[in-house]
This record gives sequence, structure tokens and C-alpha cells, in this order.
Amino acid sequence: MLWKMLTFLSLNCREKKIEGLTSLRVMAQNHMDILMPKLHDICLAIINEVKNLRSAVSCAAMATLGDMYVHLQRAMDSEVEGTAPQSQRGQRLHPAGAPTLPWVTWCRAAPLPVS
Repeated sequence: MLWKMLTFLSLNCREKKIEGLTSLRVMAQNHMDILMPKLHDICLAIINEVKNLRSAVSCAAMATLGDMYVHLQRAMDSEVEGTAPQSQRGQRLHPAGAPTLPWVTWCRAAPLPVS
């Protein structure tokens, strides 16, 4: 199942990428134990999608990272360096400053589909 989601992220089809990211969000909420062994690789794949020029894919990737931080909590501590936004001076942004980032106000994640 996990390899299928990561395969979807490597495709050029934006619908498949979003489907894979949505599946990762669901897994972060319900099946954390499956994500844990490959957490670093999964985060790298999601970070690549955050940089995607398609806004829908980029928003889905940011929502996925957000859900992973909410549900995996301490397990994501080792991924902060690569996933947290940085200010222009290279300093980490304080969480209180996050809502001022343009993508936070522009990109509101859609709720997960009800299964």
C-alpha cells in the first residue's frame, strides 16, 4: 500500500499525485505504524511535491505535511530541518508567524474524504 502511494507521487499525473498525498494523510491519521519505518523517504517525496508548480498538488502536499506533524508529533521532530519554512535570513519561523505566510492563507486544505 505504501509503495503504491509513493509510486503515485513519482507519476506526472496531478490527479494521481493528489490521490497519493490524500492517502498519506489518511495513513498518518489511522496507520502511523506503517509510515514510521520509511518516514524520512516519505517526507522527502512530499517536500518535492510542495515545490510542484501545480498549486493543487502543492497545497495537497502542504496539507499532508501538516497532518503528519499533527498526528505523528515527536516522530516528525527529526524531519523539521527539511520541512519547516525558513525566513529570508535563514532563521526558523516561530509558529506564531506561520499564518502570515502567503501560502497558509491562500492554501486551505480540503477536508479528507469520508471513507
